[in-house]
Amino acid sequence: MHENIEIKRLKYIQLRRSSFFGRLINYFYFTFAVGIRLREFRKYKAIIVYSNPPMLPIIAALAKKFFKTKVVFVSYDVYPEIARITNSASKNSIITRVMKIINKVVFKRITKVIALSNEMKEFLFNNRLTLSEK
Repeated sequence: MHENIEIKRLKYIQLRRSSFFGRLINYFYFTFAVGIRLREFRKYKAIIVYSNPPMLPIIAALAKKFFKTKVVFVSYDVYPEIARITNSASKNSIITRVMKIINKVVFKRITKVIALSNEMKEFLFNNRLTLSEK
């Protein structure tokens, strides 16, 4: 607890991040570890969630849906676009399709978005149809 703000550190299995497989397992396992604690979000007024790992914001969107928790989304990266640009995923890959679905669900439910630059803000407005300037 710091100045009446509860801070929790989640312990989870971490594999070597230097390999693609290790990063992929870490992303899914961390998201799973947060997801099994979804009921704990009921007591929070707001949640701040980051764009990385890319699956994590779906848990925050579920908290908003079930518990009316406010969700502030901080966009460090844009998926699936960054995966396509870096040749980590093709335009029609399963990863790209899943990320597009996740984006639709997440951006429909978030309360606020924090973009780190004007370029990021413009990109999000142009590529996430549910966003509007508030």
